[in-house]
Amino acid sequence: MGKWVAKSLVHRLLFYLPAGRRIANLLRKSSTRLDTPTFLDSVASAHRHRQAWGEAREPGPKTVLEVGTGWNPVQPIAHFLCGTERVDTWDIESLVSSASLARVIRFFLSPAHVDSWQSCLPSFQPDRVRHLQKSADGLLRLSPREALAHLNIHLHLGFPEPGGQSGGYDLSFSHSVLQYFPAVELRRLLRGLHDLAGPRGVTTHWISLSDQFARFDPSISPYNFLRFSDAAWRWLDSPLIPLSRLRSSEYLGAFADAGWVSHSCDKILGPPLDPARDRLAPRFQAMDPEDIRVVGLWWQGRRSSAGPAAPPIPGPGATP
Repeated sequence: MGKWVAKSLVHRLLFYLPAGRRIANLLRKSSTRLDTPTFLDSVASAHRHRQAWGEAREPGPKTVLEVGTGWNPVQPIAHFLCGTERVDTWDIESLVSSASLARVIRFFLSPAHVDSWQSCLPSFQPDRVRHLQKSADGLLRLSPREALAHLNIHLHLGFPEPGGQSGGYDLSFSHSVLQYFPAVELRRLLRGLHDLAGPRGVTTHWISLSDQFARFDPSISPYNFLRFSDAAWRWLDSPLIPLSRLRSSEYLGAFADAGWVSHSCDKILGPPLDPARDRLAPRFQAMDPEDIRVVGLWWQGRRSSAGPAAPPIPGPGATP
């Protein structure tokens, strides 16, 4: 049995235990602990997301919406440090803890890291950095939700919904999140982001399109999960962090259907497929091999004044 199959079985067992999700989160938290390279990569990614707004457009985005807060709110704080007036960040569950928030703030304020992160985020504002320095001790005595609210960063649970910013968001983004959305939910999310965007709003996303089990099991390729039929993959996929298996062309179609107009699309290609190891399921055999090889996608687009091309997607429980 491969390591990836064993891990999938463990996830399935935890999924059915009463406290399984809490146990799984503790395990995932230990594997996603913030270190210096991860911190600097997150800061650099925040800068790249901000560039979607347009370097020539001053000032930068004043209102920002993030999909997928995660444990370490590096990117929301990076946006605050660049002068953003309000950040609304959404997740399906609350993962930010007092310890993880303290770790993020200390990374930003540590003399050992200041020069490095500021070179990754050239649009930072010195007065915002001074504000974080002066208020850090007080913030760390508050709950994460209260502390972030003092920086005008607001934590929400669920799907992004109207109410945070009446004039529409300048920028919405996600980072390694959209690969977890099933096709219908993805279309509903992207349509919602379009509805929440301001007239000049932009959206930007990094999407990982490789098999997540390949990160720790070297015996499989990033295309391993494309070898199985949908029925088989439902049993092999992790029920705790399921992957959609959508390919880059399907994401591009979903953005267009939701009313977004692409202005930047960078595709990261994986290694050539190995015919002996990467025997694709029929669904993927019918696709362009170059589409299959895309293992990462940076996509940036602007709001279309014409609106979505596809009809609205009913929410959960709605009558079709």
